Amino acid sequence: ESWTCTITNTYVPPTVAINTTQQPTSAVVGTSIADKATVTGGNSPTGTVTFRLYSNSTATGTPLFTDTETLSGGTATSAGYTATATGTDYWVATYNGDSNNRSVTSGTADEPVVITPATGSLKLTKALTGGPVGYTGPFTIGYNCGEGFTDTVSLYAGTSQTVSGIPTGTSCTVSETPPTAPTGYSFGTPTFSPSATVTISKDATVTVTTNNTLTANPGGLIINKTVTGFAGFTGSFPVSVSCTGETSPRTGTISYPTPGSITFTGIAAGSICTEIGRAH
Repeated sequence: ESWTCTITNTYVPPTVAINTTQQPTSAVVGTSIADKATVTGGNSPTGTVTFRLYSNSTATGTPLFTDTETLSGGTATSAGYTATATGTDYWVATYNGDSNNRSVTSGTADEPVVITPATGSLKLTKALTGGPVGYTGPFTIGYNCGEGFTDTVSLYAGTSQTVSGIPTGTSCTVSETPPTAPTGYSFGTPTFSPSATVTISKDATVTVTTNNTLTANPGGLIINKTVTGFAGFTGSFPVSVSCTGETSPRTGTISYPTPGSITFTGIAAGSICTEIGRAH
């Protein structure tokens, strides 16, 4: 009597592990990020690693980026991906296995990468034209760059202040509230250079200069006429006045005794006026 015995062997591949490292763990929009995988254990694993980047921690939906690289010396590094939006992205790496090793995938939430906005700065500079010697303000300068970046600063003429960390592409509008003008002076309309509205650039500082013209208020000149030695005299006297900075004399007539004077207005502050051709 004979017996047949069949022996079946099942090969169980040794356990393979994958360890991953995001490069870097945080980045700015517009910069490159990557992932590195190290495959250990198993039976001298070879083959490839596929890297996928997701915008969620559950690896659902279409990946933002997919790249397959050859395993070399037990490691593989993905090509770079340029981050395009703020938020948190997640790398997932899969060792695809070979004839002697099973595939293995990293956890879907193991490798978060925090993406922050690219930023720039706004420099507010104050200038002043004219005004009394020594006067510099202060002036209230406002800026509106959207939520979190809207405020006012107090600046003296010749000084500046920089607002940093404003997201790239933000439109900022600058305004000014002038103080009360010094006695005898008036403020003109503020001007903004290069413009009251500017756009923030990445890693750059955009400067807006606010300028005011402080002009002395115009004054007046009163010329009084007196007559002596002739009680009851009535008549008129022509008057001509020359003021510096004016192209021609100012002329008029004084009626005597009423009102007995003449007033010239709108004369620039600081002008020197001389009466010419006075009648006696």
